Amino acid sequence: KDASLWNSRFVLRRTNPIREAWNALLFILLAYVGTVYLYRFAFLSFHMKPDGISPIGEDDPVWKAIDIVVEVLFWCDLFLNFFLSYDDPLGREVVNCKLICKKYMKAMFWVNLLACLPEAAVRFIIEAIFMPGGEGGLGRFSNLGVARVYRLQRISRLARLVRLTRIMRILAATFSSSAHWEWFQSLRGVRIVNFIVGLIWSCHLLACGYYLVAALHEDVEVTWVGRHTMVVETVRKSLLYQGPFEQWLVAMYFVLTVFTTVGFGDISAETEAEIIYVVFTMILGAIVHSIIISEVIQVVTSTDRTQEYIDKQLHLFDAYAIHTDLDPQAAKKMKNQIMWQARNSKNKQSFDKEEMKQLLLGKTMPSGIVSALPAILYRGKLARNMFIGCCGSLYVVPNRLPSLLAIHLTAVDYLNDEIVFQMHDFAYNLFLVLSGTFAFVGRPEPDGGEDGVAVDTDHHAQAVSSTCMTSPPMQSFATTVSRISTQTMRLTRVFGDSGGDEHLELEPLCPYRFFGHSSYFGELECISSATRLATARCEQSGSVLVLRKCDYSELVNEFPLFGDVWQVAAARREAMRLAALKRLTHRQQFRTLAALTIQRVYRTYRACTFSRQRSNCEDLDGSANRRRESFMKATFLAVHQSKDMRKHMAGPQSENTRLCKEVQSLRAELKDLRNFFRAFLRRQRSGRPRG
Repeated sequence: KDASLWNSRFVLRRTNPIREAWNALLFILLAYVGTVYLYRFAFLSFHMKPDGISPIGEDDPVWKAIDIVVEVLFWCDLFLNFFLSYDDPLGREVVNCKLICKKYMKAMFWVNLLACLPEAAVRFIIEAIFMPGGEGGLGRFSNLGVARVYRLQRISRLARLVRLTRIMRILAATFSSSAHWEWFQSLRGVRIVNFIVGLIWSCHLLACGYYLVAALHEDVEVTWVGRHTMVVETVRKSLLYQGPFEQWLVAMYFVLTVFTTVGFGDISAETEAEIIYVVFTMILGAIVHSIIISEVIQVVTSTDRTQEYIDKQLHLFDAYAIHTDLDPQAAKKMKNQIMWQARNSKNKQSFDKEEMKQLLLGKTMPSGIVSALPAILYRGKLARNMFIGCCGSLYVVPNRLPSLLAIHLTAVDYLNDEIVFQMHDFAYNLFLVLSGTFAFVGRPEPDGGEDGVAVDTDHHAQAVSSTCMTSPPMQSFATTVSRISTQTMRLTRVFGDSGGDEHLELEPLCPYRFFGHSSYFGELECISSATRLATARCEQSGSVLVLRKCDYSELVNEFPLFGDVWQVAAARREAMRLAALKRLTHRQQFRTLAALTIQRVYRTYRACTFSRQRSNCEDLDGSANRRRESFMKATFLAVHQSKDMRKHMAGPQSENTRLCKEVQSLRAELKDLRNFFRAFLRRQRSGRPRG
């Protein structure tokens, strides 16, 4: 009851479009605060000249308007956070308003409030703390000057940067579902640029801080800004005579030399405040620099490992091609395909399956995570696959079955018209469809289709032409047919218009049974240890999960009940394949067969619905007939009783009177029974569905 009271429809969830747009806007605002605002705060508000601090651009109406807009948006964000859901430690989204407010008030609310306080409020707090009796009460801060202290209060705006990393994680999770974004982020150059941008921004933060340390000195001539000189138009001048950008550039140069541990020595810290800050910069720079360099090295080496994996595959194929004396052109084509598959493979990372199995079966994995794992494996597509669904129709599927199955699965992508396996191949794998459309293909025949093997048209065209050139005409035709008779593309003899020229034509294979997402195929041969009975082809590019035959046998040994279910389902699906092959009487394309399949399924559904309604009507008619028969029997008995009564009418008067009353009562009952039966028939006729 408490949860239902506090759960509000105004809570913005993670997938809410308004929240996603607000997160993007907030990221832009935080990026502005961490770059432009920080630069203005350090190098414009505390701009140093030989005569001291001389602010620049504080009365600019454009910057004032921008600051007002930013402040308003951050005030809106301060209260909007009371209606934003969050994730608990178990990764569950919390939408309870009471829990959201409680968590927000514990920490981040006060940070955001501090960053949103107006300058007048901060000035009042500073005066109350450091100047209780007037300006003379400033104490040890008196040497900074009241104006500097007031100007320094703007640094509280930088507290907003605490949320920058969190917003970046949220945006990364939002865009991670996009395939284009994942591809863009996987590029080596993009990843290196990300680390370089992070390094430059870290240097920018510390450079602004180093300049502020110098600006807080009473005498700017003794600071690093006053001591450092620059050559401008062949004249060496102090950095105090330069503009804000030149001063920022020198500060960035110094921090970057500290980060990279170069240390040219042209800029050094001499005052106490500068030394403390530089020591802090050295410690932080060593950590940040080490992290960024290690990440960049990891990016480069991971790319090298990918290329090493590709080179290993190509080296193995080259050795096989030399060993088997493959045709150079065919070998080159196969190498290109192997290179593409290796580069786009999703399974370059290997792990110990036994250790992973022990992790899932042991006590290390909490039961709550094990129960929730099947719903998120392969984004929930594995649990919805018919390979597991057929087991759930008879038995309760344990939560560990999909998890153990996922250990042995390998994701593979297929393109349009790419052969998955050929007829008569040895069965090593079965395939669970994640996306795309796959189909069994065969050769259409008037009496029903036939399975066969797909043929590479280019290679067989070369074989036919070479054979026809080196053999007599009739013998070449017979030799060619005998050479590729195992292929499913039919060789037909086609004559030219003049009747003299002839050539051989290959008939393409046509699909006759589809497998879409959440389906699977290729299991029968793995169960029966037989060669492939048909040829499977990818009709629409997609992905499949490949389960090896040995891994399937191991799974059956661990779950024998499900092994029996899969065996029965395989026999049933094989009967459906043969029925579909029988319907392959003419050539048809992928989309045509898809439309015909949808029509056939819909008509079957309509026929089943009509037969079910008809059976219900027959049940109603049967009950009506039984009631009609019982009524007729009752009527027959009543009529006979009335006849017997008439025979006894000649008896005594008293007896006749009694019998007449009984006859009248029976006739009244008979009339009531007839009226009831007629009303019943009228109701039955009005409620019966029309066929």
